Amino acid sequence: MHVNKTGANIWFFELFKGLHPKIVLLALTLHHKLHSLLFESSSTITRYCGTTTDHCGKGCQSTCDFKLECDKSNPCKGNACCSKYGHCGLGPDFCGKDCVAGCDAKGECDPGGFGSKFANHTKCPLNVCCSKHGYCGTTKDFCRKKTVNRPSCSAKGPMRRVVGYIEGWASTRSCDSFTPSNIPDGIYIHINFAFASIDPKTFRIIPASSKDLALYCELTRKKKINPKLKVFIAIGG
Repeated sequence: MHVNKTGANIWFFELFKGLHPKIVLLALTLHHKLHSLLFESSSTITRYCGTTTDHCGKGCQSTCDFKLECDKSNPCKGNACCSKYGHCGLGPDFCGKDCVAGCDAKGECDPGGFGSKFANHTKCPLNVCCSKHGYCGTTKDFCRKKTVNRPSCSAKGPMRRVVGYIEGWASTRSCDSFTPSNIPDGIYIHINFAFASIDPKTFRIIPASSKDLALYCELTRKKKINPKLKVFIAIGG
């Protein structure tokens, strides 16, 4: 509010013209007090918190180096959209029409209200929890009060399926060399040998090393002791 001093005084004396001097003096005192309050309040700086240049630019009082989580030239790290307010997240509030960067990101799951436009799947794999932000997990940050049913073995007693794994290069180690003959008998029901390779020209399966051929025979001889043993070979590496 702006009050012109000269105009206010002329208006004041015209209003009280002809009244008793004491009444005029009392009114004049009240007038000056009110006038001081008005001018004092008009010169007071009003302070608000915010993140725009109006708040963090010229005239900023404190924490003027504040940086937004993201913006158009500084997208969110990972799978997330940057909203017009400078915050990262998923779903329509972040990836909708007001999104400024990374707007094609989708939630791992739909907590409700995302839809196929903003979420890759309706539910999380393995029935784990979907957080309100569209991420899958098993902790309280994802599940809140929900309890995840964790699978467990129902069988009682010793293990019935034991799978072994041996790598061909283990036989060439200078220390702790290990060959198929070192595998104890009667423990494993499956043994995987690693690795076989693929001929880049013929695409036929071939040994990764010429020395592996002897190891194949050494391993399959285990079946003479345990006919139920299953031997496999892993291709790739």
